Amino acid sequence: MNAAELFEVVADAAPADALNVGHANWSSISGRDANAHDAETCRLLSLAAIVASPDEAETWRVRALVRYSAIGWHEGVAMCVMMQALSVLRRANGDYGAGTTLDVIQPSRRAEAILDEMTISMRSSPSDFKVGRRSPSESLVARSYHEKKALLRLVAQDYVAASDELRQARGASLNERGQVKVDAWSAVVSYLSGESDAGILEMQELRSRAEGAGFRDIAEIANRNLTTMRAGRRDLAPFEQL
Repeated sequence: MNAAELFEVVADAAPADALNVGHANWSSISGRDANAHDAETCRLLSLAAIVASPDEAETWRVRALVRYSAIGWHEGVAMCVMMQALSVLRRANGDYGAGTTLDVIQPSRRAEAILDEMTISMRSSPSDFKVGRRSPSESLVARSYHEKKALLRLVAQDYVAASDELRQARGASLNERGQVKVDAWSAVVSYLSGESDAGILEMQELRSRAEGAGFRDIAEIANRNLTTMRAGRRDLAPFEQL
């Protein structure tokens, strides 16, 4: 398969299947000059590995980073930086041995320091690369940065700062999925900051919007969180692949 064909296969595959395809085609990827399709393929494979084979995630992330850097796609570099920050957060939390709910995740200054390096990309002129519907872009980098910053502020129980980060993330969201995801996090902040009734209402509305738009992953997490909220508990699930 050429680079474009391989990207399409990986983009549509389940995590374990995507990794199998990546393994089978690695010699071709490594033998080609750096290009946008292979960079994105490696990023998607790093995300797939988080679910299907965590030990491989860093390898694929570095492969993506090298290719983004070689072709000058700085937004792709920024997304790899974000993934590295989340990896550091995972290690700081003992690979989430205590779970991934927001009541047990501990903040990490190292993760936040790494995340802040995304702002270099945010201050740079946009690149002209585009591969697929969710490829790294100026708006995706900005939304992702402020979303993850909100997560780190949230687990530190700094709800005012978390709300401010989400306001900025909402301003950067240029598509419906991004807006729905930001509003999902806003419902979580409302609930955890003491506005439980408002948080539940926001989460109910958010679930309906996600279901109507076909965002099944967001709707499923929202439904789980609604059950938790109605029980008066704080072990909410993050709207993020940690």
